[in-house]
Amino acid sequence: MLLGVGTLGVSCSVRNLDAILVPSGGASGSLSATPDAAEMPDAPSGTASGSICATLDAAETTESGAPTDTASPYPGRKRGIAYGYNRQLDIINLSPGVGWWMNWTAHPDDSLHLTDYKTFYSVYGVEYVPMLWGNTGPASIASQVPAGARYLLTFNDPNFGSQSNVTPAEAAAAWPAIVSFAKARGLQLVSPGVEYCPSNLCSTKPGNVADPILWLNAFLAACSPACQFDFTGMSSRQCTKTDLSNELTKFEAFGKPIWITQFSCRPTVDGSEPDATLERQFLGDVVPMLEADAHVFRYAWFTGRPTNPDAGSDPYDLLDPIASGGLTMLGADYVNQPSP
Repeated sequence: MLLGVGTLGVSCSVRNLDAILVPSGGASGSLSATPDAAEMPDAPSGTASGSICATLDAAETTESGAPTDTASPYPGRKRGIAYGYNRQLDIINLSPGVGWWMNWTAHPDDSLHLTDYKTFYSVYGVEYVPMLWGNTGPASIASQVPAGARYLLTFNDPNFGSQSNVTPAEAAAAWPAIVSFAKARGLQLVSPGVEYCPSNLCSTKPGNVADPILWLNAFLAACSPACQFDFTGMSSRQCTKTDLSNELTKFEAFGKPIWITQFSCRPTVDGSEPDATLERQFLGDVVPMLEADAHVFRYAWFTGRPTNPDAGSDPYDLLDPIASGGLTMLGADYVNQPSP
């Protein structure tokens, strides 16, 4: 259901997964739109069905004011990962500290080979959150969203030329159908997930708006009063706690809980990347801040491992190459950060 303005707010034992896994090469499907190589180079395909145990009926906060997802079997799990090639072992390794994941598509990763999402969620307590990535309409994902999904992310980096590249007017025109789909499926809705873009990545499409705050304002003006959503979506590639905190303050002005679709210290406009030491320092600085921030409902680190699963890890990767099969030092830091 769609809510108005307000603050919304484990490790589990591993059981035999024979009933929920199928051999590699199981049934798959296709997507109408996928992110580019900078985010999700070869988006997984296929569908998964089933239901999770509970539907969100209400939202509460903890005594400290931090949001708590009270309907989840594993409450208080704000922390997530933005990655689309998870394997069973990856989820096992992440599950002590990670409560959800997104993969820029509308169905769980094919690499998990799921036949029963409900059982998978009950075993690991790691919730899948689908996304309507581009301006393809909710009908394009209706058969892909797992029964029992509770949230829907929308429009990945619409102000980036290499991402969904959707203008505020286009998003506003599409929004009534998205709202109707969300209501029909019992999904809480996240606004388009805008982000401050390096100048070489900003959209130059006529009618698009590079600045994320101005983009959201234009979107709201174009579709008012039909701009219903439950969370303000955003992404970030800031590299200091101060810069991320300042960015969050700007998004708080929209009056809804903030859902950070993906964040990490990312390559700069000149293409240079931060080193692993800087990433670990940044992660250690900002995760406690995000856990304690009553305005932040959920957040997800970008990302798991490189496109080539056997390659060396990028400085911001949480997962080792598949040959190693574990967490990077950064991944261990992320999983082991305390929750309130």
